[in-house]
Amino acid sequence: MEGKVIFNYPLAQAYEDGYFTPIDFNWLFELNTEKGDEEIARRAVTTLDKNIENGYDHLMMARCETVKRAEEVHKIYREMLVSKKRMTTMRNILVNRTLWF
Repeated sequence: MEGKVIFNYPLAQAYEDGYFTPIDFNWLFELNTEKGDEEIARRAVTTLDKNIENGYDHLMMARCETVKRAEEVHKIYREMLVSKKRMTTMRNILVNRTLWF
């Protein structure tokens, strides 16, 4: 699947629309940002895959502060899914860019 998915969707709107329920917090400590991003992506995709297999129609959103950062994060997920030939999961991933002033 070619292209980039960048979507501005405020967190408050997501709550109002019912996208959030109780959160299963999964703690991660990694000083290397690149390694941390990759581990977060690995865990998130694994959870998304399990939820889809269990019949849930879920989306995964990554919240970023800039368009540039959203593109970087999207690339991590895209490369991970392409390398595992799991592009069907890609349709369930949105990258949210929110700028705070």
